[in-house]
Amino acid sequence: MCSITQVAKTLSALPSLQYVDLGFDSIEGPLDSACGLAKTKTLASLNLMNNQISGSIPACITQLPTMVELHLDFNQLTGAIPAFYTTDSPLTYFTAAYQVTLCAAVLSPCNNRNGKPKSECPYGAAVSLLYQC
Repeated sequence: MCSITQVAKTLSALPSLQYVDLGFDSIEGPLDSACGLAKTKTLASLNLMNNQISGSIPACITQLPTMVELHLDFNQLTGAIPAFYTTDSPLTYFTAAYQVTLCAAVLSPCNNRNGKPKSECPYGAAVSLLYQC
């Protein structure tokens, strides 16, 4: 298995990186140790589904300036999903289904900070599989 910390360190050395697909790659460790990915200012899509990633989803991952797509399904994540849907985050596609102890706050308002609806709600059908916090 490979550590998410090591993966993030390697990827953060690639500042022009845009798309990363590491699904089904036996990556383990707490997701908050991947905050080094914030150095990749152009990362638009990150797929980490079906690994052994644990811990909570840190805001540093959901607030990357160009991140529009984030896949975290089938890991071992816990806690609440960060409230990125209330910010001006560009994140428009997010999945984190099939986590036993991951939960979401009330997801009805899909607005940015100034109260205007986003063109797309960042949550899809995967949210219906989560528990409310």
